[in-house]
Amino acid sequence: MKPLAVVATLGTTSTASLDPVGEIADVAAEHDLWLHVDAAYGGPVAMLPEKAGWFAGWERADSIVVNPHKWLFTPIDCSVLYCRRPEELVRAFS
Repeated sequence: MKPLAVVATLGTTSTASLDPVGEIADVAAEHDLWLHVDAAYGGPVAMLPEKAGWFAGWERADSIVVNPHKWLFTPIDCSVLYCRRPEELVRAFS
């Protein structure tokens, strides 16, 4: 068995803890793994320039999820999936 992905978290819902995404990205690249960043809770904070350091390395992710309803006052549940290569999603779900 060979792993196919690794997930880093930016803001757990229970403690808002952050994974070292840059270091995890290094491991993912070394082993040719898909890097997904779960920023469902912490992602909206990325718009604040003074918090940019918290997100170092997430630009290397293959996919990122952010849930605007958790901080941005959307009236219903809302998840956003950013994907570096959308054609991979089309291929996976076809």
